[in-house]
Amino acid sequence: MAKQLLEVFDPQGAPLSCLWFGPVYFGTSRMKEVVLRNNAPQACNWVCLLQDTAAGTEVGTDAALMRMERCCQTTQDVSQVLVCVPNQGLLKAHEKTIVAVCFSPICKSSCEEKKKSDPSASRQDFCVSLLFDSVESRHGLIHHNGNSSVELAVTGYGLPVSLVPSPSQRFVFPNCVRGQCVDLQCVLQNLCPQLPVSYRFHKLAHFTTKPSTGTIAPGQCQDVVLVFTARQLGSFQVCLKLDVLDHAVRRDSNTAVTGLEPCSIHTVPLYLSAVCETTHPKPKLNPGILPAVTNPTGSPPVLSADKTRLHKHRKGRSQDTEGEESLAFPHDRATSIRPAHRQRRQPEKAEDDVDIGIVPSQGLVPPSLSVLESSKISETKPNCSSASPAGKCSCPQHMTSTTRQVNSQVMSAIPSTSQMVADCNRTLTAHELFQVVIGPLLVDFGEVCVQSVCVQKLKLTNHLPVFVWLQFEVDCPELQGSSPLSHVLQPHSLSTLPLTFQSNMLGRFDRPVSYSMNKQHRGRILVQAQVIPVALELSTTVLVLHPNHTLLAQSGYRSSVTLRNRRNLATEFKWRPVDTENGIMFSIRPSTGAVEPFSELDCEVVWYPSFSSSPEGDFDLCVQEGNTLRLHCVAKVAPASVRLAEEQVRFGSVPLNMPSIRTAVLHNTGKHHAFFQVQDVCPLPGMVVSPVEGVVPNGGQTTLRIHFNPDSVIRFSIRVEIALKNKKSIELRVDGSVEPPDVHISVHQFQFYEVYAGSRRSMPFALTNRSSAPASVTFDLTEHTDFSVHFSQPSKKKPGVNAVEVQSNQTVDCSIVFSPTHVDWYDFELPMIVNGVRWSDKSSLQSVTVATQQSHRVKAIVLGAPVEMSPSSLEFHVEPLALQSDANTKTVELKAVCKASFFWQSSVSKHVKWWLDCREIAVQTENRTEGELCIVSPSSGSLGPSQSISLTVSINPEVITTGFGRVTKLSLPLYLEDGKGREKEHQPYRELSITIALLHCITIHPPQIFLTPTPLGSEATTTVTLLASGYPSGTTVSAEVDEVELADGTKIQPVSIIFPEGNSIPAQNQDQSPRVGIQNQEPNVTSLTCSVAFCAALPLSLCTTITFTDHLHNRFKMKLRATADNCLLTVWPYMALHHSMHQIVYTGATPVLLRRYLTPSPAFGPASSSSSSSFDHISSTDKISDGDSASSQASRNTDVTPNRDTPTNLGFPEFPAADTEEGQYYQSVLLAVERWFSFFGWPRGPHPISVPNTLRVLPKVQMNPTRRQTYQASQNRDSRSVVDMLHHLTGIHIPGILVCQTFSTDINQRTNQQLQQHEAMLAFLSVQGACLGHIRPAYLLDTEEFKHSLQSNEEERGLDYSSVNYESLSKRSWTDVLLQIYRVLVLCRVSDSGSALNTTLNHDNETEILPFSSQSLVSNVYSSCECHLLRWLHMHYKSMRTIVWGTGGVPPERWIVNFDLDLTDGLVLAAVLAAYCPYLIHSHFRRMYTMISSLEQNLHNNIIVAQALTTLSLNLDVQPTDLSDPNPVQMLMLCVHLYERLPQFLPLETITLSGDLHSTFSKRVLLKNPSSKPIKYQVFLFGEDAHLFSLPGGSSVTIPSKVSAEVSVEVSCSFMQPVEAFLVLISSSPCGYYGRTLTFKLKTHVSRITPTNTVKCKSPCCKLEIIQVPVTNPFNKPAEFSVVLVESRFNPLKPENIDRLVGQASSKANIKMTADKSCGKDMDEKCSGINGKGSEFRSSVRNVHLTPGEVYTLNIFYRPICSGTKYCSVLLACPQVGDMVYMVEATAELLLHVPSHCQAQT
Repeated sequence: MAKQLLEVFDPQGAPLSCLWFGPVYFGTSRMKEVVLRNNAPQACNWVCLLQDTAAGTEVGTDAALMRMERCCQTTQDVSQVLVCVPNQGLLKAHEKTIVAVCFSPICKSSCEEKKKSDPSASRQDFCVSLLFDSVESRHGLIHHNGNSSVELAVTGYGLPVSLVPSPSQRFVFPNCVRGQCVDLQCVLQNLCPQLPVSYRFHKLAHFTTKPSTGTIAPGQCQDVVLVFTARQLGSFQVCLKLDVLDHAVRRDSNTAVTGLEPCSIHTVPLYLSAVCETTHPKPKLNPGILPAVTNPTGSPPVLSADKTRLHKHRKGRSQDTEGEESLAFPHDRATSIRPAHRQRRQPEKAEDDVDIGIVPSQGLVPPSLSVLESSKISETKPNCSSASPAGKCSCPQHMTSTTRQVNSQVMSAIPSTSQMVADCNRTLTAHELFQVVIGPLLVDFGEVCVQSVCVQKLKLTNHLPVFVWLQFEVDCPELQGSSPLSHVLQPHSLSTLPLTFQSNMLGRFDRPVSYSMNKQHRGRILVQAQVIPVALELSTTVLVLHPNHTLLAQSGYRSSVTLRNRRNLATEFKWRPVDTENGIMFSIRPSTGAVEPFSELDCEVVWYPSFSSSPEGDFDLCVQEGNTLRLHCVAKVAPASVRLAEEQVRFGSVPLNMPSIRTAVLHNTGKHHAFFQVQDVCPLPGMVVSPVEGVVPNGGQTTLRIHFNPDSVIRFSIRVEIALKNKKSIELRVDGSVEPPDVHISVHQFQFYEVYAGSRRSMPFALTNRSSAPASVTFDLTEHTDFSVHFSQPSKKKPGVNAVEVQSNQTVDCSIVFSPTHVDWYDFELPMIVNGVRWSDKSSLQSVTVATQQSHRVKAIVLGAPVEMSPSSLEFHVEPLALQSDANTKTVELKAVCKASFFWQSSVSKHVKWWLDCREIAVQTENRTEGELCIVSPSSGSLGPSQSISLTVSINPEVITTGFGRVTKLSLPLYLEDGKGREKEHQPYRELSITIALLHCITIHPPQIFLTPTPLGSEATTTVTLLASGYPSGTTVSAEVDEVELADGTKIQPVSIIFPEGNSIPAQNQDQSPRVGIQNQEPNVTSLTCSVAFCAALPLSLCTTITFTDHLHNRFKMKLRATADNCLLTVWPYMALHHSMHQIVYTGATPVLLRRYLTPSPAFGPASSSSSSSFDHISSTDKISDGDSASSQASRNTDVTPNRDTPTNLGFPEFPAADTEEGQYYQSVLLAVERWFSFFGWPRGPHPISVPNTLRVLPKVQMNPTRRQTYQASQNRDSRSVVDMLHHLTGIHIPGILVCQTFSTDINQRTNQQLQQHEAMLAFLSVQGACLGHIRPAYLLDTEEFKHSLQSNEEERGLDYSSVNYESLSKRSWTDVLLQIYRVLVLCRVSDSGSALNTTLNHDNETEILPFSSQSLVSNVYSSCECHLLRWLHMHYKSMRTIVWGTGGVPPERWIVNFDLDLTDGLVLAAVLAAYCPYLIHSHFRRMYTMISSLEQNLHNNIIVAQALTTLSLNLDVQPTDLSDPNPVQMLMLCVHLYERLPQFLPLETITLSGDLHSTFSKRVLLKNPSSKPIKYQVFLFGEDAHLFSLPGGSSVTIPSKVSAEVSVEVSCSFMQPVEAFLVLISSSPCGYYGRTLTFKLKTHVSRITPTNTVKCKSPCCKLEIIQVPVTNPFNKPAEFSVVLVESRFNPLKPENIDRLVGQASSKANIKMTADKSCGKDMDEKCSGINGKGSEFRSSVRNVHLTPGEVYTLNIFYRPICSGTKYCSVLLACPQVGDMVYMVEATAELLLHVPSHCQAQT
């Protein structure tokens, strides 16, 4: 590329930069010549352009300035003022040419009326810049950095013609007679002091002038004689025209300027009046040639000036003459002959309306001459610049550039019409080439990533009235994506070419793109780019994680780091932990993802604290095909305050070789969680302290368990050191003594003599522990299977082994039972193990002191049986309620042994007596009806040797009912009296076993049903299996259930029972497999399936009985527990079970419903007829399919899902397996319950809980004084129970529950006490509206008490709990209880009358924007409180979404109809928070994504929401992942919490802090505590300007009870405009529980301003004065200051004027800041009013950058208009550091003389 250079010289060869024309009359022209030279080695095509937007341009400025007004909004054509001839050409290398510049000033006025009334305007100045440029620079054929153009300033000023006739413009001649001459003298005065005047009088019949032409010097006069020669009679009223002559431009037929020619530039009318009288009779006139115009009366015709061209001086001249002209009579042919043909004498149309360009302008800088309307083009962020300033130039009309509107039209690729072909074959001139604009010539894509696609729009503008064909040549692969490359530009059109850039090579890219115009004229554009790799930036490389007391201990330390992508390609990343020897205890999420171009993404970092966790860790951020950054994470552990509940743990006397457990409780009374570690885990042999390390939550406690199993007798007193992280360690004292066992057996020898084989003999004894420590005694009789030991208290039993634990000084009643099976004898020592040591082992007892060393022997002799019973067992098969039959009677034979046996030989008696005791049957057949079940005949008697007797055993079927069950077993003891008269101590000799099996019996599986709570109108079904035994095929079975009576007395039947396969018992199928879930199914049993369904339209919780009846009217019963409700806290198990099959919908007329999921259509938004939210990943704004017609409506509420609605144990509520999807849902609900009740469920602050363990703890247990040392649990005075929770939440004592109840150590009494307490609690909650019919009090017990209750409760004993996981059952039961507590005591506080909905919203259009109303029953799944909460969310989202995200992409509208999917992206919660805390919008919510496209962006939004909640101390330990995958119960609790707490963040009042600018002033806020407890507050300052405020008294304040306290707020005011912040006082307890949050709005007000410096000056009017104001930066950091001038006639710094000054400065500063960000014409017009038109003070500097302490001189241009004193406030404003005020006091003096030349001022 060649470098062009044009130069301009004057005719003498001197360089010329300014061409001065001086004074010129308006309407005249002056021409001067300049020399244009091409100082380049190559030829160039040059053009001349007018720069109408150059700095200092003036077009018609009133020099006097006294009458300067804001002109009308009209446009001045500069091309009529300045013409360059020639305006284009070709210059060879180093060639010169002469160019003529013609200056033609045009008078302009403020408005059209002024122009008509005062055509002689005052002086007007002109200053226009000419630009000589080359066409090659326009089309990129020269170096883009070269300066090929040259500017020439043309100045001059126009003056009006001031030729004034004296004494006036009206002259009246004396009357005369015909032939006489009279004259009058007229004086012509030239009032212009700079230019002469040349004049000429027009010829007029009867009138002459002497002299008729002449020149009058500046400021001089000329006498002229006006002569009237009376040549005919009459009265003459004529207008004599006086023309002012000068030179004007001469144009050819093409309007091109060819030179100058003399013409009339101004006309002065003189009105002459004369009368010619005569005494002669009036002659008869010959009309001759009639005039073209006559009047009706025949009098002399009169023509108006606008009807004739007689006095036309030049084409286009307006006629301002008023009045009429008299024409001569036709016979005066010398002066008034007319054309002979009438048709040629018709008056022609006047051309007075021809516009000659004299139009009003607008002051110093006229608007742009060329207007290009183009659409906004969205581009990536490159830097586009133009190498030529042509974009700021306009071509005048004479230079072939006109002011035209350019239209955006669709272009063709090739010429397609004949006109296109003809135009596209033309050779364009230089000026035509200049009007084809291809730009920008330099396309800089900036920094672009490898393989990224960037598009820049290249504008193609055609200002010509013909078609132009453009063809681009792209020869590089990086730009191959650009298309189309051929364009036919239509006349006056604008088109764009998208340049697409994509490169796979790193480095700098510079490549020209050539193009041709009409295949003849070449041009180039330069494309630049810097190809760089993808990269991400970290907001910080060192992330510090601080503790947060509002989070639970298991949540860890949390913070976030921001990934910023400042490049134009989406960047994928992956976090990689840096492993160390100590491992890494940090995690980060998301671990992988992508960051969109020019976006940012937050990643959450979590530290899982423990005592041994390293507080530091590193992550490497690996960018795919990019850089790698390292993030160093540091956790700052805050010190905690931990104490021991008891500093000493007393073991007391502990048994030898027997484990003992004691506990120690650590209490955290500090604000932060504490982390501890036991330094010596084994302080003694056999002693272990656990856990080794752990955490003590703030406000909570942790239990240490000390396990001790000593192997020697010692006394100990030790100290256990417990180290605390970042805190001094504490010590726990442990003391006690190890005691040896001292066990005594009351019987020294056990002798069993003459025991018959097959009988049983027992011998009681007492086992006493005389030691002060417990003892474990075990009897190992595995080698003697006929012997066993029985205890009176629960013990551990194994085959052949019996063990019991005997407490200190306790005696246990025992018995040894001997049951021989054959004749034998025994003699052995009783095998006893005490505390793990065998008692008979002498070596092991050497170190043990025992009270008794004698052995305990067992001796026994077994004799043969004297009587045999055959058979020993009977089995009956009977039919219930049937008549007596032979099948119900059987015989048993008793036979004595022969006489030769040992029994008869040793017996004294000849007979042996026997009897059967039937009293034992009454105990086991307690439920029978009247009558004996079993009859034995005879029941007693005697037998001799070898004698036998038959006993008849009869069963009475009439007394057998179905209550017995299918099988009933009885046992009849047989007693003998030997010959010695003894009854063998009344111990039975034999037992007769009787089994009664019913022939017709139905067994129900399961024995009871628990249905999952369902929404209203939804049906829950389950399947019951009836196992029928003994029924013939075809037997029918019926079922019935009791009706339910409602509170109003009406009865409903919500339960329906059907038999899907019929109610007839089918035939027995030998191949029939057992039913699933039915264990040990007996053969010959037929199964019958029954379906039980439950559906209720009203809230209902029932426990009823289903009765099945057979053909014999036998009744078989089962329990049914079911619940229907419209509350999320009740039906959440149903939603967990059907979360992927059901959705919440709103159809406009129907309330919010939960129903089966239908495939949604793609319709979106509130305009749809319905909205839905399903439980899987489906948007809540999706529309329900059109299939929701009659058929789908009919099946809406019949959701039969027997497979999924059938858990493993239908009769018991349990937690599903944790690895299932349903189990994860349950776990989320449990976590939400634990979080809320940990924070708010307890008195005395938060108390972390674990369901169900924490709730099953007994607060007070009665100690037995005799066994005090043996009870293992330590007393804990800080323990809390569920009773404390209820009392705290209700404020009342629960009926039936003692205030301070003490529980017994006896398990039977303790179990009954707990059952009574839980029953009273459930009854109280049910009265309040809780749905807990499926919860039994036993489900809330601890494991030990529950097992005991099963043994003592007859009802519970009938159920099979063998397959039930009690921990799961208890966890589910306590979860439901807590949820119902929350429902009836907390959720009920949400109502329409609540303050949360009425404080921030306008309800005028509420019905138009809400998806549902707040009626009592509006949903089958949500209660009125929950619906009201949804309304609250919806209204805030609708009203705030445009306010929060109005600057970016506003999120779409949605209906909030659920608590999970509609809240997933965090936007709804952010809108709610912004409604009450608007200061979070700028700091948090503006960074959120409004259109989610990835899971990472969703997590990013929820990280921001979680941070906002934590900032306000409102976080219920909810993590960002909980918000991204929300559980509806958890989100409901969070929304209720926000509903109650957010209104407290609305300001109570506004506190105004007033003072001087650049000074510090403060104010105190008085707080009163009316409560009886002290309240501690944390004080926060929020808002964009919060950093300007401070708290001198610290960030916390404690208000004692009934006392006041003050909070001081201080502000260093550096800004004139008011700054605002919010003062928020939050209770220092987690979540601010103890005190109400207090919020105040802080606002500053500057009451006095002292200027930094004041500059005074004086200046005459109309004179430009430069005032130098030295400014300096007093702040401690560099800043960019905006310069704002505010002028006034009064002192603006007086106190009463400061507010007005601040208002004006604020508006002007806002305009300037907006102008700095925009380059549009409209914005430039706004900015012109800051320092420009109508102002006497101006500044050419808009912004000043000053370093600290830097001094800068600011030039203020002052040109006064009126005399007097004016004030100009010079404001230097910077929103980052502050404002500065300087004052200029200027005094203007009257200008006594206007100078004759004003070149210096111009």
